[in-house]
Amino acid sequence: MKTTQGLGILASLVFVSCASVAHATVIDWSNTSGGDFNNGANWAGGTAPGASDTASFNTNADSSYTVSVSEDTRIHEVSVQNDDVVIDLNGNNLISQSSISVNGHTDSRLTLKNGVWDRERSEKATIWVASESGAKGSLALEGAWVNAHSALIGNEGEIVISDGSHLELSNGITLEKGGSIRVSGTLEGDNDDRGGVTIFDGEVVVEDGGSFYMNGFEHRTVINGDMSVLSNGDFYTGDLAISGNLEMDGMSSHVFAQDVTITGNVSVGFGTIFDAHSITVLSGGVLDQDRYGVLWMTGGPVVVDGGRYQASGAIEGHLMNVNHGTVSIGEEGIYTFAGGYDQDITSTLEITLGEEDLLGYDRLYLHEGDAVLDGTLKIDLWESFKPKLGDEFRLIFAGAGFEGMFSNFVLPELDTGLAWTWGIEEVESSEDGEERFSLKVVEGHSVPEPYTLVLMTIGLAGFAGARRFRKAV
Repeated sequence: MKTTQGLGILASLVFVSCASVAHATVIDWSNTSGGDFNNGANWAGGTAPGASDTASFNTNADSSYTVSVSEDTRIHEVSVQNDDVVIDLNGNNLISQSSISVNGHTDSRLTLKNGVWDRERSEKATIWVASESGAKGSLALEGAWVNAHSALIGNEGEIVISDGSHLELSNGITLEKGGSIRVSGTLEGDNDDRGGVTIFDGEVVVEDGGSFYMNGFEHRTVINGDMSVLSNGDFYTGDLAISGNLEMDGMSSHVFAQDVTITGNVSVGFGTIFDAHSITVLSGGVLDQDRYGVLWMTGGPVVVDGGRYQASGAIEGHLMNVNHGTVSIGEEGIYTFAGGYDQDITSTLEITLGEEDLLGYDRLYLHEGDAVLDGTLKIDLWESFKPKLGDEFRLIFAGAGFEGMFSNFVLPELDTGLAWTWGIEEVESSEDGEERFSLKVVEGHSVPEPYTLVLMTIGLAGFAGARRFRKAV
């Protein structure tokens, strides 16, 4: 979303703010060494700002300075231009009728710490950071609790929330391309209009135990830019659309969402959990899952609908591969706890084999589900690995058995005199219905197309039109 669009969304707020500002007196801070906010000697004109005044910090000082609030105070708004100012609340409350504005033609920065900045509950106080054309700005919260109506971060603005800080926004947040949000405290972005939409065109980082709440299941978030959830960070939202990039990394990082659609890139890293009602990977989208990452489905399936799923991890739920989709299983394989695997005739299952596969691990393990198969099985080999006679590769374990079979096999070329064969067999000493699909290297004649032998085997076995089978000839 462009800056002009973001301003358009908040146009009504601008009107309210401008109407109030017209009656406000701007009082400029004058002591570049810092001092007491409530001492009039530190302000131009000798009077500290009151409930109808704008507290302006625009001294063009060469270095940062600290302003200390010595008592609970009411003002109209805070405006920072071209200064780097720290407002230490010292455990006091700073109540505003209007906004916090950090807009400078050079880098401007406001740090709020050690207290509460709140709004009059009847007012729609807004946080503006680099919201003006060509402006730069940064708002940092350190041990502060801030309550506002909404926030707009422009393309050269940032908000940093740390040290146990809490930013609560009753009507959400707009992040422009080029802007950024970093959260290691807590950020709550609600919306007065239930079912509201938040669009992130810039960069969002939730880290170091931070939490970012977007109005629970009633809010929709669109990530067009880059979002990272790192180091025990949590991100909560309703429906989630990702056309940009979402990275999850660091032990115990979580993303909680309802229905998720992916046309960009999502990475579920080591020790992280992507908790969703459903996940759909559309054409152009990529879902990349680390061996210790988890997809935790709370109702719907993971659907690879024309997109690509690169997986080495666990799924609590069902996996579907349709509409020219690709599921590519990495070195560690996929384990599904409570679902099966469906693949239609247009889609592809890719599996890469290496020496570690000889240890007897199933590449796709469907603990309680069935495998409904069609389409293409494509086998690749890790690096210089070459299968030898007698090697058997356990590819799919299905706790509820198999239905159908791949209609196309693309297999790597073997040494002269060797060929591929495949089979499905019941798992010994198992519960009823548990079956395994395997590939094996046997003696055979070299053929121009390695998978031709397998297709011939299917024909000789009379498989055409059959729904189930046991083992290849």
